Amino acid sequence: MWGSDVSAYAVEITAEKTHQAIEQGVDYLVEGERGFNVFELIQHNSEAWAPVKGEINFGYVPSVHWFRVSLESGSAQPIDRLLEISYPLLDHVSIYFFTGESLTNSFATGDALPFARRPIEHRHFLFPLKFAAGQSHTLFVRVQTEGALQVPLHLWDERQFHVEDTRETAVNFLYYGILLIMAAFNLTLFFLIRDKSFVSYVLFVAAILVTVASIDGYVYQFVLHDAPRLHEILILLVVPLTIVSICVFTMQFLQLEKHSVFWYRGFAVFAVA
Repeated sequence: MWGSDVSAYAVEITAEKTHQAIEQGVDYLVEGERGFNVFELIQHNSEAWAPVKGEINFGYVPSVHWFRVSLESGSAQPIDRLLEISYPLLDHVSIYFFTGESLTNSFATGDALPFARRPIEHRHFLFPLKFAAGQSHTLFVRVQTEGALQVPLHLWDERQFHVEDTRETAVNFLYYGILLIMAAFNLTLFFLIRDKSFVSYVLFVAAILVTVASIDGYVYQFVLHDAPRLHEILILLVVPLTIVSICVFTMQFLQLEKHSVFWYRGFAVFAVA
């Protein structure tokens, strides 16, 4: 397909493999100011693409990145798969799926867009793909984000995905429940004892809960699904709130102002820095 432009390594898709983490054979290309469309990328020679080494994690980079994966169906029957990008804080994600030289699927989503724009309503980005029997396929992923550029790619059998997702959701909500109990217990202690350190601890636990639930994608899915900008602002506020609240709690609980002026000032500076 497209001569020498496609990676020599192709991920084999078979019915027996119900989950595949795509970590090998991924190439990337940084988009310039002029921009590309996917059909222009087809014409780029192989030297324009560079292999991704290890996980797709480029840190905080402002530029648009394209990723390309060659996929080969090793089955005599068509195979349906879910493509999962399991990092939900990507602003803009575009998917282009080719069978041979024909574009068979394309999607555009991201956490900067309303939740309803997602092809499958889930906290992670999910895209339904159909692999034709014995055919070569190419997947292009375009990502633009102001946060961390992490693009963990997975292919799932739909049934297996829902089994694993149910387990993960149960574990996550058990953790959230523990945090809620901790916050409620310490808030009760504040009303009984009137020690202000319990308030700062409750704020810390609540900030941790909101931060983790936002990173996991649940806040956007269930609470702010129609307000992507508000969701972005929430994340920007709740992370520093976590730092400030734990610093204030430490200062109050250890009574640093009385016992160590040096550490009291140090935590105060760290909290407002």
